[in-house]
This record gives sequence, C-alpha cells and structure tokens, in this order.
Amino acid sequence: MKRLIVSLIVCILLFSAIVSGFSTTSALQQGQSKIYKLGPAEYTILLYEYKDGKARFMIGDELSPELARYESHTFSSNLSVSIDEFLQMEDRSNPNVKFTLTVPTTKCGQARCYPGERCVDNKVCEAYCGNSYCDPGEQGKCITDCAWCGDGKCANDENCGSCVEDCGCNDGTMCMGDSCIKFQCRVDSQCGDNNGCTTDTCFNGVCKHQNDKIGCPFDVKRCLPINSVLSNKYCSEELKWEPLKDTSATCENHAECSSKYCINNVCTKLSFFNKFKFWFGMY
Repeated sequence: MKRLIVSLIVCILLFSAIVSGFSTTSALQQGQSKIYKLGPAEYTILLYEYKDGKARFMIGDELSPELARYESHTFSSNLSVSIDEFLQMEDRSNPNVKFTLTVPTTKCGQARCYPGERCVDNKVCEAYCGNSYCDPGEQGKCITDCAWCGDGKCANDENCGSCVEDCGCNDGTMCMGDSCIKFQCRVDSQCGDNNGCTTDTCFNGVCKHQNDKIGCPFDVKRCLPINSVLSNKYCSEELKWEPLKDTSATCENHAECSSKYCINNVCTKLSFFNKFKFWFGMY
C-alpha cells in the first residue's frame, strides 16, 4: 500500500512539472501573416488558405492540414494552433479566422519556462547559447544560434553584396548587386555579339548588348532597315529576317513578297503590262 501511495505522489509531482502551455489569441484572413513572440521565440504565422469552412496555416515551410472549428494542429516546433471561430466579413468567402496559438511551458519553481529556456536552481528560466534562438545579447557572441557578418558562415540572409567577408565570390566570379556572376570582359571589344544592330559595351566586367538600331543585322557592323531584302528573306517589323512570301500570300508591303508586289494585301505576280500600269500608278 505504501509503495502505491509513493508511486502516486511521484506521478503527481512529475505531472506538475510536465508541460503546461502559454497561449495567445489572434485573427487573420486568407493571405495575411503576422509575427508572434512567445517567450524567446518569434513565429511568423500565415493563414495560407480558407475554403469551405476550413483553414490551413503555414509556419516557415510547414503547412498544417485543413482545420475546422475547434480542431487543432501541432507543428514540429511544438507550437500548436486551434481554430476558435470564423468571423464572417462582407466578403463571405474570406472570413476573419480567430485562432489560438499555444507553446508548451515547463514548471520551474514558481515560474514556467518556454521552449529555448532552461530552469536554473528550480527558480529562474533563462535563455542560453545553443537553444536554437538568437536571444538578445547573443549577436556576435553565440555563433551556434546567431549569424552575423564575419562569423565565417554565409547565412540565408547574407550575400556577397551585404557581407563580402562570409559570402565573397571566387572561382573567377565577381559580385554584382547581391549575386556572384562570371567575369566576362575588361574592355568593350571583348563583348562583340556579331550583331550590327546592337552596341556592345563592357560594364563592371559584364557584357551589355543595347538594341539601339532599328533593323536587322547584316554583319558584325551593319544593320539593315526594316523592309530590306536580302537573298530570299526580308527584314520584318519584328526586326527579324523572315522568308519571302509566295504568290497569293497575305502581305502588308512589297518587300515581303518574292514577286516584289503586294497589291490589296496579297502577294501578286504581275505581267510586264501590269508592271507598266503599276509603275504609272494605274494598277
């Protein structure tokens, strides 16, 4: 009997130290997000979708299942979300979803510790280096939890433009804006694209090709105007060489036709007599 009583007392003590929780209530509409701070951690909650009386939430890359009123879901971070009610708005297809967020807490004397805190002397909850949260005062000191420029790691929110110490370019690349790109040139002459309709320049190691001439390229230096004919092709309004059109094809100008005549928007082959009439404006 004594053993049973002792066991019950131990179970009660253990249960009292086990996780309780801290909750906060809020409301969002589909597509809205908000940052919530619960203890040392911040959670960005997105109401991902509302459909047919059910809602889905997203934290980071983790998406909850569809939740109806009074249903709940616990994410891998141990944060749980439960639906309280759907508050109808003017747009009934997108109500205000009222929900409760809960994080587990652990008893520590008279206090309760959040995730990322540890109990000290059964009295005080404190954050610590290694709890996976970048707590106030840890920046520049706790590389395990916090990333900063100069810590030797290129973090997700750093790039070659914001932190060259950690994210500098190598292997023949150079930083342009926030990305490492391949070094292409030193002078304009290294940027030729064999297109006589572009002006080729070297800017900060990158070749730029400006389409500043209206026409189609003939060779490296020359650009022929629209409606120019070259062999069996013509320069179109889209600045491209297109094949000449056969007789009876639709057209807009003479240059498009292999017969050289576009009459009433049709490529037409003219006899010598009709050519004579055309030249004198009689056709």
